[in-house]
Amino acid sequence: MDVTTFDNVCMTQSSPERPADVINTTLAAILRNASAVMAAAVLFSSPVICQEPVSSKAAAQTEADGLTSLIDDLAAADFQRRASASRQLKKLTAGDIKTLAALSVEHPSAEVIIRLLAEVDDRYASNDEETVRAASAALEALSETTRLVLAEGANESLRKHWQTRIDLAIKELVNNGAQVKNGSFAKQTTGRWLPQNSVGTVNVFIDENWRGDADALKIFARLSALAGRIRVGGGLVVYLLDGHPLTEQQHTQLAEHVGRERIAERSRVALGIRPHSINLERGVLIQTVTKGSTAAAAKLQPGDLLLGLTARLPDTPKDSVPEASENLRDFDNLVERLKEFRPGDVVYVTVIRDFRMAALQGRLPRAINPSYGEEVVEVTLKGWQELETDGR
Repeated sequence: MDVTTFDNVCMTQSSPERPADVINTTLAAILRNASAVMAAAVLFSSPVICQEPVSSKAAAQTEADGLTSLIDDLAAADFQRRASASRQLKKLTAGDIKTLAALSVEHPSAEVIIRLLAEVDDRYASNDEETVRAASAALEALSETTRLVLAEGANESLRKHWQTRIDLAIKELVNNGAQVKNGSFAKQTTGRWLPQNSVGTVNVFIDENWRGDADALKIFARLSALAGRIRVGGGLVVYLLDGHPLTEQQHTQLAEHVGRERIAERSRVALGIRPHSINLERGVLIQTVTKGSTAAAAKLQPGDLLLGLTARLPDTPKDSVPEASENLRDFDNLVERLKEFRPGDVVYVTVIRDFRMAALQGRLPRAINPSYGEEVVEVTLKGWQELETDGR
């Protein structure tokens, strides 16, 4: 028997006569298979199937080409093209700004560069924080280019948005576990060198809650550039409090970003005093007291002389007061002693109230006059972050 096969359908050709239903069934099967073959052919010939997936790199290149075309239109002789390009640039997303800044570096037209800088600068007025961050990062990168017109324009924009950039940097530091206070502890706001409406001093505290890595420390480089050079009552101060997790290498990195003169290593607690510069035979003479500090709460005042510091033992009766002690040599010794304590600890401070410049023609006597009475004051220690400043 001669058999011919068509796509899994067998047709017997030896029989000259065949029932009609067999023929119809066979024909229907052939048509069904033909339809399947046709559908497959159409499917696999479709551009959607045949084309290779567009890679992210190719998509980025397409986006860059589109921005390049807009940038070129800014230099067009036709006014309508220029106006249309400007309108399109105003619709850019935060992700487009970085690409726009990179493309502007190589553009030959100074006029176009100025227009591009204006577009990036306008993003500081955005209500979208991501867009503001992108604009700031783009201008910071452009400010370091070797092309003069670009670097000067970017720096001018950064100077204008000084306070915005401070706020951005502070938010990033807080997100990494730092605590920040604006203003001076000493109530001296002599920062006339600072930009208009800026904060005179930014105090950043890093303690055991810091969770930033080496990249997070780069934020300080930006903040340092904003604060300018160190001044009395103005600038940037970074307090490294006992228990902070910075390694020696990270400490060095921080110093490279802000300068060693801006770093102050302190205990977890602070009395909130500034000592007088003159050296006595022992003790610490108070020159200023910070508002809201431990010293202020204990009613210590400028002119008081601190002679001793004693810890309150856990089993000490509530109303008992220890004898006066004279175990403080100088201010450095006081700072070292405070490292033993944490915020909330109670200590006793031996003080001579209102120790005056009565002898030696208005100069402080180097020897303590025993006729002055000593007083023991109970003090609850506060952390550095609790001290009040004259910040905004």
